[in-house]
Amino acid sequence: MALLNTLRTKRSLAILIIVLIAGLLRAWAVWQLPIDFDEPVYLKAGQDYANLIKAGDWNGVIDYSENREHPPLIKLIYSLPEVVSRYPLPPATILYTDRAISAVFGSLAVLLLGLINPLAGGLMAINTLTIKYTSQAYLEALPALSSLAAVGALVKSKKPYDKWYWLSAIALGVTAAGKFSYAPILVVILYLAIWPKKMRLQNIGIYLLTALGVFFLLDPTLWHDPVGRLLGALSFHQQYAQSSQVQQANYPWYQPVLWIMQSVPWHPDVLFFGLDEVTFFFGVPGFYWEWRERRWTAVWFISSMVFLLLWPTKWPQYTILLIPPLCLSASAMLVRVVKKVRELDLYWDWIKMMFVRPPLWLIISAGAFAFVLVGGKVGLEIEKAFLSRGWSVLDTQSTPLPSNAVYDLQLGEDNLVVLATGDGVAMWTPPPPHELSGKWSLFTPQNSPLPNEQVLRELHTPRGWWFGTAAGLAFYDGKSWSVYHAADMGLRDDTIHALAQDQQGHLWVGTNNGLVELVGSQWQVFNTANSGIIADAIFALAIDNHNSSPALWIGTNNGIGQYDITRQVWKNFKSPEYPIPSSGIVDIMVDHQGWVWASSLGEGVSIWNGQNWRLLNSSNSGLPMNYIDRVVETEPGVYWLAASMSSDVGGFLVRYDLKNWVSYTSSNSGYTGGEPLAILRDKTGQLLFGTRTSGLVIFQSP
Repeated sequence: MALLNTLRTKRSLAILIIVLIAGLLRAWAVWQLPIDFDEPVYLKAGQDYANLIKAGDWNGVIDYSENREHPPLIKLIYSLPEVVSRYPLPPATILYTDRAISAVFGSLAVLLLGLINPLAGGLMAINTLTIKYTSQAYLEALPALSSLAAVGALVKSKKPYDKWYWLSAIALGVTAAGKFSYAPILVVILYLAIWPKKMRLQNIGIYLLTALGVFFLLDPTLWHDPVGRLLGALSFHQQYAQSSQVQQANYPWYQPVLWIMQSVPWHPDVLFFGLDEVTFFFGVPGFYWEWRERRWTAVWFISSMVFLLLWPTKWPQYTILLIPPLCLSASAMLVRVVKKVRELDLYWDWIKMMFVRPPLWLIISAGAFAFVLVGGKVGLEIEKAFLSRGWSVLDTQSTPLPSNAVYDLQLGEDNLVVLATGDGVAMWTPPPPHELSGKWSLFTPQNSPLPNEQVLRELHTPRGWWFGTAAGLAFYDGKSWSVYHAADMGLRDDTIHALAQDQQGHLWVGTNNGLVELVGSQWQVFNTANSGIIADAIFALAIDNHNSSPALWIGTNNGIGQYDITRQVWKNFKSPEYPIPSSGIVDIMVDHQGWVWASSLGEGVSIWNGQNWRLLNSSNSGLPMNYIDRVVETEPGVYWLAASMSSDVGGFLVRYDLKNWVSYTSSNSGYTGGEPLAILRDKTGQLLFGTRTSGLVIFQSP
């Protein structure tokens, strides 16, 4: 009896430690993971439900039409923080509160699996796929918990109508009300009921009717039109499986296997502890033994895997329903391997021969070193988390952004942000303070007349938007498009590097073989053969309206040009006559006082104060690098510089207020480390940075 009590105590302690680890890892993920693709949708639905409940509009809750393809239960749960709060909650509070709800359900699922098998619970506690999607405001955590409860309770049930029987039926109903993609769990339930439990048909029928009743009670969307709305939700998933979004992802039929056989690759700074490969490596061969000794585990995995392989939609969160049986199988295999090794060791004593027992001082030293190493890693991650406050990222993984290469940013009406990307144009309306999701519109050569997917520059004018691409120029007025190629503009090449518009409404276009002016419908080309322009390859343009006669500043591969638009007079500046870069000018900006800032890739920034030039570089200023892609004055006297590495991929940001220099890198802030190409300050005061490889980075000062 004493031995039994000791074993129970050890088991309980092990489960407690496992759940504590699961909770800590999910809390870390709640805090650190970026906003994911579907989170804004579910968070908005939760807010809408909260507003309807507070207004007492119960018919509005029942007939809520948004995101009806998924049952409303979890979104209703996400509404609770806002419902019980006396005051409107800020978006960040709603996000983290709803994520915390998801994380609690995820940790409880680990607890349930740990009660079945502590080692399996431990494997699930550290599974990165499960951590990610049960720590974000997704729909996975509750059905993952309830499906596990439905199976575990039925396994424990001794006879029909005992408490475990009813608990299993209720949990199955909750699973159905959580998410339809957990339907394969019904195969496991039927297998357990028909074979191991040998239930009569009447008992199975009452069980299923109970589950159906719970599902109906927890899905208010069905109350006014049960059959029609259920069929509508199911038909949506059938149609969505053939949608362009699924087709564009183009995952192979075996993608679910790839999801579970590796740790989550998208967030290495957050999920740096992944051991999913170990679970898969031991779990797959373990199914042989599961089939022989605990067949319901194998039925669970096989039925779920068959469903996911056949279903065209291959999103990674769907594969969470495979993780519990995989962990059970892996734990059984691990126990068998350890047991076999111990048997061999008892017979051959080979471990003792191969591995000399180290002295106690060495064991203590190694343990202390490991503790310091792990503690240091955790400390660094926590420090980095604090430094990352105020930073966020929008990329192709978490948003509809078509490409992670963002070449230019412009601000339109009503805080509309337009992004020129490597795969078309994205128009994004950031969410207002009381909401969590923004609106996206995408234009590519596939769905619009845009002449090329690589959009290098853009310009917002009172009439509409100009887009300069790698193969032509396009104008969009909000309804219709106009497209211009090299022949239309009188050029040999139609790669567009720069755009500007003067006070008269004339459009200026910088290209590889000249400067082009559009007046009305007439194009005029300026090149070295017919004008005093400094060079034919034009990479940057800026209009200066501070003087009585406006000037067009031109950045080229041979220096800087100034064109007096009214007098039609050229003035050119070249190195070494002037202290300006000789390596080519990639960007020109005119600030609030008329100073001209010219950026170069290799020689820093030159500043024209109206009288003379001054060159800033890493040897005479706080610039850490001389490769500068862009300079933007975000507010009077405050400048942000986009800097890139000289001999490596990536870059960083520099803030300069004419006195102090501050650099932002991936090691001292939440900046991604991608090479910055564009900078914009929106109407709310937050800073947006377009990068070459990591999408749109957002910084909101605390």
